[in-house]
Amino acid sequence: MGTYYIFLSCNKISVEDAHIQEYINKRIPKSKDIFIRCIPKHDNLEYSKYAIDKRVGSSIYIVNTNEEPDYVNSWELGYAMGKGLTIIGYSEGKNEIKIPEDMKNLIRPIPKDINQFVENINLTLDELTPKEEVIEEDWNRQPIPAKKEFKEGI
Repeated sequence: MGTYYIFLSCNKISVEDAHIQEYINKRIPKSKDIFIRCIPKHDNLEYSKYAIDKRVGSSIYIVNTNEEPDYVNSWELGYAMGKGLTIIGYSEGKNEIKIPEDMKNLIRPIPKDINQFVENINLTLDELTPKEEVIEEDWNRQPIPAKKEFKEGI
């Protein structure tokens, strides 16, 4: 089973009184045999860069269109877009969009409702490859490499 990652533009995005990670994992077709893990917003740009770099090809960036972006959101959005991550807008069911016009143009189309939002995620997941996490048990099953003999004086 692989894992997809969703980078969030804010610390918490709720959908119908559930955290977005929980909600989307319930709405993804079971036939996909995947799990979605959300990476919450943080203020360390170096960590953001590292986190996005490690998950390119298995990630989506979600922008909450109802919150005004700060410098971290703007930087992450540009970096994620430059790395080829799909940018999806989410409006928490509110009509008031607070992101600037230039950001709105980057994430078009902004979904009209939660069903369209989930459909956008499903369509994007079809184009991505889930990240396979290395499990410690797998490492224990690997063959032990032969030790080279050490000869003094060589």
